[in-house]
Amino acid sequence: MAAKWSDATRLETVPPRERLWAAMQRLSAAGPFEVSDVATKADTTMDAARDYLLGLVAAGHARCVQPGARVGARYQGSTYMLTSTLRMAPQVNKLGQPLARPQGTTAMWRAMRIRKLFDAAQIAADASVGEVTCSLATAKDYIKHLGKAGYLVQHQAARRQAHNHKLQVWRLVRDTGPIAPSITATKVVFDRNLGELVQLQTAQEVADGADA
Repeated sequence: MAAKWSDATRLETVPPRERLWAAMQRLSAAGPFEVSDVATKADTTMDAARDYLLGLVAAGHARCVQPGARVGARYQGSTYMLTSTLRMAPQVNKLGQPLARPQGTTAMWRAMRIRKLFDAAQIAADASVGEVTCSLATAKDYIKHLGKAGYLVQHQAARRQAHNHKLQVWRLVRDTGPIAPSITATKVVFDRNLGELVQLQTAQEVADGADA
């Protein structure tokens, strides 16, 4: 059974770029802001705030309103404004280049949101588009973890014959947004739409596995 972490933990797990973007949106609504303002409001380091802001400027999501005084290789006291009204934080590096996301996971999640009712073979087929290839085993594994985390439920006892197997039919019951929930290496589901972590093991299951 999946166990949700506390609200306090959920708030702390909002990714840095999303915290920075939200902080910049609030600051920009009041006028030009400095890097130090962003770092303080987003509770991040100056370097993290500066790198992300420079990436936003390079990608055209923000602009420098007034350059500050040059100190070494950097300008201090520069002020900025956002030029983009995107709701979700742009995923760019400090050079303004898009950050790659796992395309297979994104394609599977998109297929689930469109179909609502599906089996692993259908999701694997839908997610295999262009250069993206999704195997039946990959789809079954992703579905299994999302099922444990409460995003999917089995559709009664319905099963469909495919690839010489009877596949369980699933229904999407928790559509939190366009960003695909990711499965971490420790088998925790991380939902960027909500900044929420869902454990796939109870404390007892973790303890039981410690002696295995």
